[in-house]
Amino acid sequence: MEDSGSDSDPEFSQFLQECIEARNNDFCEDNQSDISVSSVHSSDLSDLSEGDSDDDYDLPVGRQDQEWTRNVCNQHREPFTSFVGPTMPLPLDAEPIEYFLQLFPAHLFDQIAMETTRYAAQKGNDNFHTTADEIKAYLGLLFLMGVVKLPNYRCYWSTREELHQTSISKVMPRKRYEELTSYFHLNDSQSNPARGQPGHDKLHKVRPIIDNAKEQFFSHYSPSRNLSVDEAMVKFKGRCPFLQYIPAKPCKWGIKSWAVTDAETFYLLDLNIYTGKHDDTTSQLPVSTRVVLELVEAYYNKHHHVYFDNYFTSMPLLETLLVNGTYACGTVRLNRKGIPKELQAAKFKQSGEHLKLQKGDIMAVSWCEKKRKVSVLSSANDVGDIQLDRPGKRRQPRQSYPKPIAIQDYSNNYNGVDKSDQLRSYYGIANKAKKWWKYIFWFICDVTMVNSFILYTHAPGGPRRNPMSHLEFHLDVAKGLIGQFTSRKRQLILARSPPTIKRPADHEPSKVKTKRGKRNCVYCSRLGITTSSGNHIQTSWECTTCAVALCKDKGCFARFHNYVN
Repeated sequence: MEDSGSDSDPEFSQFLQECIEARNNDFCEDNQSDISVSSVHSSDLSDLSEGDSDDDYDLPVGRQDQEWTRNVCNQHREPFTSFVGPTMPLPLDAEPIEYFLQLFPAHLFDQIAMETTRYAAQKGNDNFHTTADEIKAYLGLLFLMGVVKLPNYRCYWSTREELHQTSISKVMPRKRYEELTSYFHLNDSQSNPARGQPGHDKLHKVRPIIDNAKEQFFSHYSPSRNLSVDEAMVKFKGRCPFLQYIPAKPCKWGIKSWAVTDAETFYLLDLNIYTGKHDDTTSQLPVSTRVVLELVEAYYNKHHHVYFDNYFTSMPLLETLLVNGTYACGTVRLNRKGIPKELQAAKFKQSGEHLKLQKGDIMAVSWCEKKRKVSVLSSANDVGDIQLDRPGKRRQPRQSYPKPIAIQDYSNNYNGVDKSDQLRSYYGIANKAKKWWKYIFWFICDVTMVNSFILYTHAPGGPRRNPMSHLEFHLDVAKGLIGQFTSRKRQLILARSPPTIKRPADHEPSKVKTKRGKRNCVYCSRLGITTSSGNHIQTSWECTTCAVALCKDKGCFARFHNYVN
């Protein structure tokens, strides 16, 4: 019997030529960028990655000959059997500060103290010196300020009792806080090669903190089956060599980071700061593919299910993950290369209508709800449906219609990074600075706080009798960092009412004899007490014997002489 597919058949030759021409036309159409890039012109903006395409990335060998079909069926998937939970658990009676120090170990405070002192010396201040205990207390103050947010940091030391925060002002004077903020450093800037030279690191200023976070986050927690990959923006609108402007996002200006989280507990497992599309010239992979592969590489062949949005989803990515024993699911842009035309052309009239296609182990699904079409690619889900029950409109009967399992599972697991961001935003460090690297440091500190709280809530040994809330845990960590530290030479006087001390007879207050009629109060200055705007407290009274200006009505006059005596 003659083979109907022989190359000698003229009809087959004509059909083959038409297929080649159609494929070339499709390639020209799909080679367009998936998204338009905003025409922002600024030397501070890095190359935007939103238009990166997977067109030049070939499918793994052995997959190109398969075709899409409507005959869908469940494929075999290896079960997930890995351990889930904290890998170095603490006892149930451990303090919150112990969980935090698991992820932010003590040696980091020693390094920060050393680099801060070094930077002060480089700036000409050889008299400045700090310690690890003071850096701990400083970070504790930042966490407290994240809970009690005021217009600016000076308000925490204000003399107005509506603003003044004793828990902060008693730890250190405002001037010392300003000194620490001014000289605060994480790494030696002089050890980084100049820009354009081999070995130059754009993230050198925060490299120790980033490397520690990646190592500790990974080693202290083993995630569940479902993982979520997405971007997390660090809000910033100053000068930065890799600043991002994404007009479609709620946070339009900032520093972009990529993250992978446990989709069930929202523990952040790993992160990468995006420093521009040219940060890795050796890789031929597009950014959207490389990001996912780098973040989940440590979890290959453990049969995790990874969920991500349409910026990342592509056929090559799902194929590559499958080869490495990892399943995936994500919404997809229908103009991506490799997406079947039948899925693009599908039209739906009512909720519940859908189309399923399959190619090997990967399923493509389009589904309609309320005239909105949702499409996903999945290698992680069964081909079946669940039944939705929705209330009808305007006294109409309730509606019941199917929803593909793939889309339901995506809805339940895609937003792990967003949930982690939400937890981080509740009590995040809200300070302002001109240096971009400080925002990355605060971002990592906030993530560390959230992750340590998740370690606390998922500690083995059964549920606690009186578990702490997120706020209580946050405050206890701040309290643990501060401890008994204080850089004040004398105890801060909290009471503002005049004392009942009898002042010496030879010390009497009198009006200040100057042109302005006021001078700075000596006692307030020694305590570091200022106005809400940061200015010195001024008084129109002075001691006739000591010739020093002292507040009369606030009790400074009597306290000063009592202290001297």
